[in-house]
Amino acid sequence: MGTDKKKKKLRWWQIVLIVLVVLVLLVAILYKTGVLRNIVISASRSSEAATIEKTKQGENYGMYADGLDEVIDIAYIDDGGFDHLLDVYYPTGTDSRLPTIINVHGGGMIAGEKEVNTVQSRWFAQQGFAVVNMNYTRLPDTNYAGMIRNIYDVMHWVEENAETYHFDLNRVYMTGDSGGGHIVSVAAAVIYSEDLESWYGVEAPGYRVQKFALTCPMVGTADLVHPKSMAYWIFHFAMGPAIWNDSEAMAMADIYTVAEMSNYPTVLLLTTPKDTNFYSGVMALDNFLTDKGIEHELLVCEDQSHELYHVFNVDHPEWEEGQQANGAITAFFSKG
Repeated sequence: MGTDKKKKKLRWWQIVLIVLVVLVLLVAILYKTGVLRNIVISASRSSEAATIEKTKQGENYGMYADGLDEVIDIAYIDDGGFDHLLDVYYPTGTDSRLPTIINVHGGGMIAGEKEVNTVQSRWFAQQGFAVVNMNYTRLPDTNYAGMIRNIYDVMHWVEENAETYHFDLNRVYMTGDSGGGHIVSVAAAVIYSEDLESWYGVEAPGYRVQKFALTCPMVGTADLVHPKSMAYWIFHFAMGPAIWNDSEAMAMADIYTVAEMSNYPTVLLLTTPKDTNFYSGVMALDNFLTDKGIEHELLVCEDQSHELYHVFNVDHPEWEEGQQANGAITAFFSKG
């Protein structure tokens, strides 16, 4: 005589646990193979046109355009690529060479477009500068060397087009914010070191960028932001193991390594205490440059009429605090 055994049913929490384990394994496989990164980055890239249009609809996007000539979406590499476009701004009626600023946008070296820096670039031009506002190939479509090469591509373009756009090659400066600030901090070392130029595979133009301004820059590559922050994990996710497992490439893209390998030029560090991801890193960089005897200036911007945050002077150059910060950049470039 047989007895029927009751089938043991899984409890709800067991089902949830199994589903979670399967999902974790699936994500791990997709990450390890690079599929997940490609999906996420492709989705980000596909929305760029909409992001640019949204930026252009911003309440302050039309500011500071009066009295300027603007030439938009010039290809500095003729490959039809969005990443290799730049804009130029200079005062209308210019008939002489102008001090020139190359502006490198932020976005964690993963995202961002030159349009985010349009209003700031116009503000600089209103102060009597010619401004080159550039895009560049971002992670993970390239590596650190690729971004530095794009900086040099633009520097060569500036040299070749100096007469057309009134660039004074004796007064060329470079500014970058956030991830762009990190790129500019490394580029400053490369520009002032033949050994680094050789390592990066770039050829110097016939002039040198004179000074560099870093707004709320990401600092270093070993610990770009606090390891517990979401930005840290997003950044390393986008880089992928092929980049962050390359210890030599990471070292050669780290300001603490390359600054000592070059005749590091004068830089301005601009930050604000409420830049929670990068303020402590900028202060540490200030200490490092001081200890090494590297000439630099530090400007810590405090709240006045507005609560200041990461790259506030790029987003809101019309604010009193934004004008003061950007005015400090132009004053830094102009003196000496």
